[in-house]
Amino acid sequence: MGHAATIEEEGAKNKAFQKYIDERNAELDKATAAAQLVLDGQIKKFYEAGKWTDAQPLASGSYQHLATASTWSLDKVIEMIDSVRSALFGGKATVIEPTKKGDAVPTAACAKGSTIAPVTQNLLTMMAGTEAIIANAAFQAISGILSTIKTGTETDLSKQIMQKDIIPGMSLFVCVMENKFSSQDFFNNEIIIQNFYIYDVRMSADRARDLANFNRINGLIAQQNDLETAVNELSQQVNGMKIADYKKKHNDDLKAALVDYKSDFTALEEMIAEINKKIADTAALINQKKALLAANNAALVRAKRKELMLM
Repeated sequence: MGHAATIEEEGAKNKAFQKYIDERNAELDKATAAAQLVLDGQIKKFYEAGKWTDAQPLASGSYQHLATASTWSLDKVIEMIDSVRSALFGGKATVIEPTKKGDAVPTAACAKGSTIAPVTQNLLTMMAGTEAIIANAAFQAISGILSTIKTGTETDLSKQIMQKDIIPGMSLFVCVMENKFSSQDFFNNEIIIQNFYIYDVRMSADRARDLANFNRINGLIAQQNDLETAVNELSQQVNGMKIADYKKKHNDDLKAALVDYKSDFTALEEMIAEINKKIADTAALINQKKALLAANNAALVRAKRKELMLM
């Protein structure tokens, strides 16, 4: 069986394909610049509407993912979220290699420069123990947007922006774009998928007044329920997929419709598997924290009994 050329390999040997990819990337760059302005405007409007004037940036950045439909995966989305979580809590961020200067086309994952602004240290300290909540919420937001885009009817660039409260005072603003394109001259007309993610995490002390009273166990339980709801919704989306809709989307081209259908099905299936894993991990973390709380409570009672015995 012969080796199927990757996008990078095809770009290195085929100048026409290189030009084709460059043109698609140029189009995405324009769309990305416009989306960044829209996202910035929505963030400003959000905080102005609530009269929260103290919002501080925690982490921001953007990531691009370019792959054929048959090789697309959630791995780079997960890496991006892990990088954001690590950046927020002072750990070493996941390194996502940028496009090398000599590369003919972007690698499967291409990182734009990530920026992290300083914030009040006491807020970050108070947030300790919420890492799983933040990572789960970010994944749920991005996978939710991706699933909506993938089961939509658009054949050109799709874009959605979302604001999601993660914990008291902390908001994630994210823009997800996806572009599908193909050419009969390359990859036997296989679909190439371009994804671009822009994220911005902000913290407002005014909105974080309830943070001191935030119960992490209850927060995890609520999020477990949200994740279970997300799985149900994704399963319904998968159940609602119809080849006829994909044929219409591709002007009755059955071959293109089947490739697109299979790609979207595989992506949604992967999202469901990842969310189910997060549900299991969250349940284990809830039990761990409950056990720790029970042990602490028991220690308090033992200490009081010992005090009474000494009276």
